[in-house]
Amino acid sequence: MQEQNEKNQKQIIPLTEQLKERKRDEKTTELKQLMKEVEDLSNSYQKLRNEIENKEKEQSNIRKQMNSTRIEYDKQIEILKEKISLYDREITRDSERRKKFGETGNLFQKGAKEFEKKIQQLEKELITVKKKILDLELGKEQFQMKIESVIEYRDDKLRRDWTYRVLTKYPEITNLRERINPLSRAISLASIYAGSKIGVKSLLTKTVVNQLIMQHYDFEGKSLISRYIENSTATLYPEVNLSESRLLLLLRMAIRDSETLYDLLMSGNNRKNISKEQQMNVIAGTIDEIGLEMIDENDLDIWKEPPDNPSNIVYHTAEQEEILQQLQQQDKQRESQQKPEKQRESHNKSEIPSLDLLHCANINKLVEKLTSDQSTVQYRNTFIMTYQSFMTPLQLLNKLKQRYNVPAKKEGEDEMTWKKNRDFITIRVISALKNWIETEFNDIDEKIVEKLKDFIRRVIKPEKERSATSLLNAIKDQREKREKQSLLRTTEQAPPPIVPKNIFHPKLSLSDICEEEFARQLTLLVSDLFRKIKPSELAKQQWTKKKPTGKVLNIVACFNKFNGFGRYIATEIVTPKTVKERAKAWQRFAKMGKHFLELSNFDSLMATIAGLSNNGVRRLKQTHQEIPKHFTKMFNEAKIIMDQKNGYHVYRERLEQARLDGPAMPYLGVWLTDITRISSGSSNTIKGLINFSKRKQLYNIISQIQEYQNLRYHFQSVYQIQMLLKRELPHKNDKELYKISVSREKKK
Repeated sequence: MQEQNEKNQKQIIPLTEQLKERKRDEKTTELKQLMKEVEDLSNSYQKLRNEIENKEKEQSNIRKQMNSTRIEYDKQIEILKEKISLYDREITRDSERRKKFGETGNLFQKGAKEFEKKIQQLEKELITVKKKILDLELGKEQFQMKIESVIEYRDDKLRRDWTYRVLTKYPEITNLRERINPLSRAISLASIYAGSKIGVKSLLTKTVVNQLIMQHYDFEGKSLISRYIENSTATLYPEVNLSESRLLLLLRMAIRDSETLYDLLMSGNNRKNISKEQQMNVIAGTIDEIGLEMIDENDLDIWKEPPDNPSNIVYHTAEQEEILQQLQQQDKQRESQQKPEKQRESHNKSEIPSLDLLHCANINKLVEKLTSDQSTVQYRNTFIMTYQSFMTPLQLLNKLKQRYNVPAKKEGEDEMTWKKNRDFITIRVISALKNWIETEFNDIDEKIVEKLKDFIRRVIKPEKERSATSLLNAIKDQREKREKQSLLRTTEQAPPPIVPKNIFHPKLSLSDICEEEFARQLTLLVSDLFRKIKPSELAKQQWTKKKPTGKVLNIVACFNKFNGFGRYIATEIVTPKTVKERAKAWQRFAKMGKHFLELSNFDSLMATIAGLSNNGVRRLKQTHQEIPKHFTKMFNEAKIIMDQKNGYHVYRERLEQARLDGPAMPYLGVWLTDITRISSGSSNTIKGLINFSKRKQLYNIISQIQEYQNLRYHFQSVYQIQMLLKRELPHKNDKELYKISVSREKKK
């Protein structure tokens, strides 16, 4: 046994030596690998050091280059500014010379026109130079940002350069960073609008703020702090049990509204498929919904307005009195039906000029006269219908609030006289509010309605409960009226619609609908669009502006449908390849025009005439030779009715007759032309005062439009056809139509 152990021991010793030798070889190999890795890392480190040195050299070169570029920009900007100054001097000199030429008579009219052209050219060049300066300033700003990023770059601050590049490449990350502190943004946005200037300052007094803070601490269970604030500020805190902190609620509302507005202002540019014009409309609409209002800080309280004088109110001269008496005779029947209370109002009218002679005044005087014994039915209706051309609904509400709050009795003033005067004014304000609600409620935003209701409940109701109840009921009635359709003026049964056999087929097209039913359904659609037009849209004349602000205008919707239908007609006639098909399409729309005339839909009739008179359609001589004479005669008779000679004299007579016979859809373009003529013929203000004579003219037209808006066609609406008509009708522009027309019938 011992021998065997010795033998095994002898065998183990060489094996152990072999194992040790192998381990040494493995360690040597591992060491070599580690040394190689160290060498590689050292080389990489050296390369990085070289790269950093190269980067620093590049930065130095870029910094020098940017500095030189910035200097060059400054030089260019200075040169352009000198050029602007030169243009300004030249424009001033030429303007003076133009005046001299104009004053000397007809001899120098030509020279005056040349100076006018030269001035216009200089103004265009001036605009171009200013744009160039703006571009240079922006470029200078970008270079400045790059310089700052290069200066701040160090090998231990690589992340800063990375952040700058990422934020430049991905603006949505910048927007996200901007949202980190919404409360500061809410304060910043509030500082822009009147809510933080006059409206909020008048409501959030120190007392109210202290009470909000105390209520918050009470809600948080920290009544000791609340009592300390009450004692230190000498503010009486009414014990109220609310289920929330009112201070936090107001802050949340501010943050929510500012988030909405901020999203539109800052992130709107990143949205796809939305034009700048649409974006501005959305922003303006959101501002209106939130209730932000720009108010002039220099606005004078209505009770601090001086008595009537030429600086705040002007009446017509005696020469115009005869014309204005005709307006008084038209209103005579209404005046005779007034209540005794209103009849007593004329006791001082002989001493004060009649409001029928009012020419221009400031806002305070206009509101004052609205709530005075001088007010007439005509004046009140004109004011309420056109006020949005010179003030907003919120401003009107604020002015009526000011007027209602009659100042305290002055020292030495008879108390009975003061009370009588106060009661009379408050009754007049309530009457104006009721008239505003009953006639123009659709023009009052829901936020304004809530403010109006709050004023009625807090201020009017404690003094005049019956009047307050009447006003609140009027608001309730108007809200219910919004939800209901207008009453039909006809008692006749609606004729059954003429629907095509494939009415439920998914490929139903407008060509499947017969001319008569097409005319009925389009008449229903355009009359609905027409009834949605608000007096404020007409008074403010926003359709004349290149970029209308605010909510989408109903007038623009009427324009688009009118123009789209006219081009659709021309497209349907020009597109067919054969003469017979084109002649058949022409006859189809001529028949449709006859149906429009029978329905007194003069708007669609005019669109039909425009489509059939399109240049691309009119030149198709071969097509016109295929059209029967009675169709041509029918078309010519329609053209005579809608001829613009003598101010659309024939059309106006037919329209008036149609109104007496039943519903009618006027050609809106005639009235809009009348309004534009009034607008261009006189300015909105005269020496800083509101031109009220102009508003009287606008009222005469708008009241006519409202008469036709109250009429309603008695046809059954066919859903499938209405869906086709509500879409944008397939059409091509005038250039494309003419090009297709030439390809169909070439000139001989």
